[in-house]
Amino acid sequence: MYSASFHLKQGSQPKVFIIGVGGAPDLWAAKIHDASVIKGIELNQSILDVHQGVGQAFSKPLLDDPRVQLVCDEGRSALGRETTSYDVVQLTGIDTWTALNSGAYVLAENYLYTQQACAAMYERLADGGILQITRMAATAETVRLMHNMYAGLPAAAQADFAQRIAALGSPDGLIAVMLKKGRWSAEETAKLTAFADDCGLQKVVIPGVACGSHPEEFVQSKDRAAFVASHEFDIRATTDDWPYFFSFVRWDQPEKAAEYLHKPTWVVQGNPLFLQNQLFYSALAALLLIVLPVLFRRGSSSGSRAGAVPFLLYFAGLGVGFIGIEVALIQKFTLLLGQPLYSIVVTLFGILVFTGVGSWLSAHVLARNVLRSRWIPVGILLFLCVVVFGSESIVQACLAQPLWVRAGVTIAVIAPLAVLLGMPFAHGIALVEKTNPSFVPWAWAVNGSTTVVGSIATVIVSMRWGFSAVMLIAAAIYFLAFLAVDGIARRHGR
Repeated sequence: MYSASFHLKQGSQPKVFIIGVGGAPDLWAAKIHDASVIKGIELNQSILDVHQGVGQAFSKPLLDDPRVQLVCDEGRSALGRETTSYDVVQLTGIDTWTALNSGAYVLAENYLYTQQACAAMYERLADGGILQITRMAATAETVRLMHNMYAGLPAAAQADFAQRIAALGSPDGLIAVMLKKGRWSAEETAKLTAFADDCGLQKVVIPGVACGSHPEEFVQSKDRAAFVASHEFDIRATTDDWPYFFSFVRWDQPEKAAEYLHKPTWVVQGNPLFLQNQLFYSALAALLLIVLPVLFRRGSSSGSRAGAVPFLLYFAGLGVGFIGIEVALIQKFTLLLGQPLYSIVVTLFGILVFTGVGSWLSAHVLARNVLRSRWIPVGILLFLCVVVFGSESIVQACLAQPLWVRAGVTIAVIAPLAVLLGMPFAHGIALVEKTNPSFVPWAWAVNGSTTVVGSIATVIVSMRWGFSAVMLIAAAIYFLAFLAVDGIARRHGR
């Protein structure tokens, strides 16, 4: 399977770009088939250290080969900085769980399989080049991968997609999907068929050959949109804004979600029913911990509960809105910064520093001026629109720059938004102190507990509609939060 595309390029000394070095079987296959250039990209430096350390005896023929170059980088980032055209771009079973080690659940999704990723890899191919992606693939995963490839193609190439795509399967469940930059020739399909027969591989999709597979139905479909809409699983093309390649259970089919609820994560990730249960129980716990203290406050006078409802809505809105924006910003800048951990560090650093600045400025900017506070949600919306509609252009413009430049650009984009995000909480606490000072600890509790609820809600919204939707909904929540305390702010001149 590792050698399928290299076998087709045998004798042409192909240039090869491999994403995910791992134990280096792709590199060995390229070397055996006499590739002239072999560039291997590996996200994890420890893997490269193994090749150069304890595995040096095994890897020495690769390390000493001047044709082989090993680079520690993220695949999309490395690809975006490439100017060379390659005869083969290859990925084999690339999954990363590194972000889970940091506790950042939503960052477990993968930007290497989106339609934009497929388009970027296709663009790096020389004419006649082959993009080969091999997955430990269930049928739905293979069809989604093909759909992503199709969606990433130029319109002219989409028109003859069936003549550009091929796939082979192994007895142990691997499926290698091969997209050619150009049509497969009769000679190539005959060579691929013979290769499959010689190696005992299953013919899943081969142009001009009836294979009878489910992925072939998608390839040959006259109405692919209808095919996708009627499929048992969610096989829509994933995007950089909605990178949930491994999430196949439909949100509108709870019975199917229940069937897969206890399946392991390598079968299905982000089960809708599991996430909805998490949201329900976290919201219930937060509601009890927030409402009960108010109901059992000492004293029966109305003053003991003055402002409870407006402040509940306000600080709850800040909690949900802030965490939604924070998580979405981390997602949006992961691709630019190259690694999930870089995005967590740089993005959170920028948010924490500049929200602190915003909190400090709040007393000076908003004191005795209600109208100014009303501009805060407007400003948040405007800066979020810059991220939502401009992040793709920012990434494309800066992807080839050094890391420190990309980090600086990230901070520059985040800073003005974070300053505005830092003002509402300080503004709200000032209002609480003037209205009902005993509510200050409770306001902190409302904000903290709804942040937990908001983090789960963010995952759910992003898995249904994407991270741009998360940010726009968060902006709307900020408007509602400020509306809830507008009357109090006017009464107290702030």
